[in-house]
Amino acid sequence: MVQAVILMCPLAWQVSSFAEFMRDIAGRHAARFSIRDDELQVIRDQRDSYWRIAIYGSSDRTGWIREYATNPDLDERFRLEVYALRPFIVNFNDLAVTRQLVIAVAREIVERGETAWMDTDYGWVIHVRELLQSCERNLRWDWRGSAPG
Repeated sequence: MVQAVILMCPLAWQVSSFAEFMRDIAGRHAARFSIRDDELQVIRDQRDSYWRIAIYGSSDRTGWIREYATNPDLDERFRLEVYALRPFIVNFNDLAVTRQLVIAVAREIVERGETAWMDTDYGWVIHVRELLQSCERNLRWDWRGSAPG
């Protein structure tokens, strides 16, 4: 089953900003990396294992901002920061591999001193620093089942 998260990254980020991370995932898992239009994808299509991760940007940044900034159920810090962020949709069907990707991206953003958030697609958002802390406490933490803490 295909699932998705939305990474809300700094405005300077583009789809191409994720290429190094996706190539690394492909190399570690004997998978294929490809670029299609404005989408990056990694596919592992082996007899014993099939999964796919794809990242693409949204052309409707204003719509995302309007939806997020006016949602009182989301973290207030996020609602204030969303104006300076760009959405990237990550479609996936393997949580463990996607967790590796998201952690690598989060580390890079934190190391740069930037801010970013992940919309879990389960009704809540998490700052990448908090995501890293949750994953460090539990390497198998599943953002689909519970908020951090």
